[in-house]
Amino acid sequence: MTTPHDKTADAAVDEAAPCGEAVSLPAARAGAPMPSAPPELDYNGRKHRRAMDDASLWDMGRRIPAALIQTARLAWGVDRRMALTIVVCQLLSGIGTAVMLTAVAKALPQLMVDDPSRGLAHAWPALTVAVVAMATGASMWILADWATRRLNPQIASAADLQLVDLHMRAELAAYDAEGFGDRSQAAEIGALRAVDLADDAKTLTNGLVQLSSAAVVLTALHPLLLGVLLLSVVPRGLGGVIAARVDYRVHDQTISARNVRGMMRWWLTTAELADELRANTMRGYLHFWYRSMCDRVEMREVAGARPYLGITLLAASLGGLFTLGMWVSLAGLVLAGAMSTAIAGTAVVASQTAGRALNSIIRYSTVMFHHGLYLSDYYTFIDEVRAMATARGTAQAKAPQQIRLEGASYTYPSKETAAVQPITLTLNRGEIVALVGENGAGKSTLIRMLTGLTVPSHGKVLWDDTDLADADAETVWRHVGLVPQKNGHWPLAARENITLGQPREHGDERIWDAAGVRNIRLSRGPAYYQPRTALPSWAALGEALGRLDHRAPGQAPALRHALLDNLHNLAAAGAYTLWHGLTDRPSLTDDPRPAALERLLETAASTAAALHGHRAAGPFAPHPDDLALLQAHEAGWRTFRELDNPVKIGNELRFLAEHVLAPRPDITAVLAPLYGSLSLALAARTVLPALLGRPIDVHLVRLGFHDQGHVDYLGAGGTVRHRATAPRAYRDRLTAAARDATVLVIDDNVGYGDTLRASRQLVEQLGGRAVTRSVESAWTLYHRSGRHDIADAADLPSLRPNLHHSIQTRLTGRLLRGDTGAYLSDGAHRTAGTLHRQMAASFDLAVSTGTWTTAQLAAMRAELAHAASWNEPPVPRPAALAAA
Repeated sequence: MTTPHDKTADAAVDEAAPCGEAVSLPAARAGAPMPSAPPELDYNGRKHRRAMDDASLWDMGRRIPAALIQTARLAWGVDRRMALTIVVCQLLSGIGTAVMLTAVAKALPQLMVDDPSRGLAHAWPALTVAVVAMATGASMWILADWATRRLNPQIASAADLQLVDLHMRAELAAYDAEGFGDRSQAAEIGALRAVDLADDAKTLTNGLVQLSSAAVVLTALHPLLLGVLLLSVVPRGLGGVIAARVDYRVHDQTISARNVRGMMRWWLTTAELADELRANTMRGYLHFWYRSMCDRVEMREVAGARPYLGITLLAASLGGLFTLGMWVSLAGLVLAGAMSTAIAGTAVVASQTAGRALNSIIRYSTVMFHHGLYLSDYYTFIDEVRAMATARGTAQAKAPQQIRLEGASYTYPSKETAAVQPITLTLNRGEIVALVGENGAGKSTLIRMLTGLTVPSHGKVLWDDTDLADADAETVWRHVGLVPQKNGHWPLAARENITLGQPREHGDERIWDAAGVRNIRLSRGPAYYQPRTALPSWAALGEALGRLDHRAPGQAPALRHALLDNLHNLAAAGAYTLWHGLTDRPSLTDDPRPAALERLLETAASTAAALHGHRAAGPFAPHPDDLALLQAHEAGWRTFRELDNPVKIGNELRFLAEHVLAPRPDITAVLAPLYGSLSLALAARTVLPALLGRPIDVHLVRLGFHDQGHVDYLGAGGTVRHRATAPRAYRDRLTAAARDATVLVIDDNVGYGDTLRASRQLVEQLGGRAVTRSVESAWTLYHRSGRHDIADAADLPSLRPNLHHSIQTRLTGRLLRGDTGAYLSDGAHRTAGTLHRQMAASFDLAVSTGTWTTAQLAAMRAELAHAASWNEPPVPRPAALAAA
């Protein structure tokens, strides 16, 4: 679902961006736009989605027996004892019904006498038989239900396992066959439906058995009674089937709206989004949206009520008419002496039994009809894949000394042109051969043939003297190792991902060596957000990175990134802790903290540069003295809340270099307030000079009004107490850099503007000029609440939306608890629209308020144009998540 947006404003911005020309500001909107109605969604990809509508009664009657046979085939193959139990119980239940009706027919004449006592004395044997027959039938139903509950999960597991196993056994050529994916999906639905097959089939066959039993008894009592029974049940049966089709049509027309409405219900009722819903005044629109979906479902269901009513009335009328005819026929037969009153009473009981059975037949016939469609897909696909299973030969392949291709070529199914033309080639053990070619040249296909993953369409591939087309495929693949461009991250433990589920020795020593690290986490887990607890792993991280760069340079970029990410986090957290300590408790003689802080800042800057793809000589690992110092330093640690990633920081630094610093050579220094801008500032120390081609100083100050309320930053007359912002050596450097200079102040988020205003004041106190910039912005929230005093804080305001601290705290809390599932399913990740789209909406809002100056709007426009190439997600999230 998309929100209304003025595309002409976007076009103006996008057209102006490439050439840098100034464009006129779009006119402010005259009034609030009307909310758009929820879109119409449909599940067009569902196979057999309108099968019930399209099928005739003859099609349904033909399909249902086939579905029952296929179900019996599955059940027999899984557990013959339980399958036989169900069949025998069904037959005994039907026999019990027949015996009960026969006994009733014998008992009724005995009861219809003038003396009830004498009649009961004569009728009690027959009545006893009827009661025992009913109890036996009920017991058989219970026993059949028990057998079904044992059989259902076995059928489901067997169907699923067979489908998965055949997928894994099939030749790779099977996946290239046209429509293979669609047929596989339809067969998967058939496997999923297997869990209910036995139960539904049992209920349907029980109805058929009960109806047949009633018919047999009535026919034995009097041949005319069978016709009377059919006249009473057929109209109701036809009416029930047609009514079921109407119900199904309504269900099909409303399924998408009901599913979307159900998903939205969580968003509207969960406590996790309650504050956002209220603060952003979204209740009105969301109520309109939900009401629209309710109306849509209600309208279609009400529209289906009329034909349903007509069909039901017609069927009931015909059924009533024929039932009346049955009563009249029975009365006529009794009056004519052709039938006794007792037999007529038995016919009434049998009719009621048949009616109940008919209800089950109608209901479960429609269910089995749909089961049958997908079961046919399942069996057809199983037969197809089984025919394509890898079954080449029995020759045992050995590790080859030579691989020869003799006129080998390969043509994909349904293709006329060969992907690999006939080729003759010899490869000897020990040779290193590079396959070079453009996309689609057939490199991967040739590798598949060389390694026996597929066999050539024509020609031969031989390992020494063994033709791979005649070899046992499993013995071939034991000598093959595959390093794909994108390897599978299996949902298994790390051990199984490394050993591929094939451990060759007891113990995990070699597994740790393969991982290149011991006792550490390579992704952002709880230790990342609580760096104090991760200090013991710091040295091991550095050693692992050193081994990786020495043994396999450039071979494991994802692992190297994870190691650098954690090393940078620990160095930055340690520097932040010592910065606080040295600012609040200045150093004394022989204090090791100043030297440690300098080394930590250098380490954090080096790891940040490496994360952003710039050459960095290091150091990447901690100095032993620094590690010991930090381990003894228990106060001042900060639980990280930032969920930013290097992609976002890299985009921001490129924007600053190209659109702010390059056009302004008078800006010679950058000032970043702690804590939020720490990662950005550390990366800027090496990345900005590399991008600009000139030196630029980056300085830090501790100015955090939002989360450092205990610090008294402000002096008399609105001045800033410089002593409270940094250790002495760093204060002196900033004083020298700011005097008679222009300083760019960058903060992670404009917030209420207090930090940017104080930073500007500090620069001016030191004799310089300040240009302020926010990397994120929450000012759209303030504008909606009627507050417009944020505009004076940021000279270069950002359009990038802010991940509010309360949301960061909630997400980080879930990571700290190890609740990865709750983290990934959190509503904060389901942000509508791309980041660029959100920024465009913020730009529209900024224009409409009339609060921002022309220069500020021009800066926003430049950022919006630059953001068109950003690949950031709408909500920042860690690059990887560690298992709890």
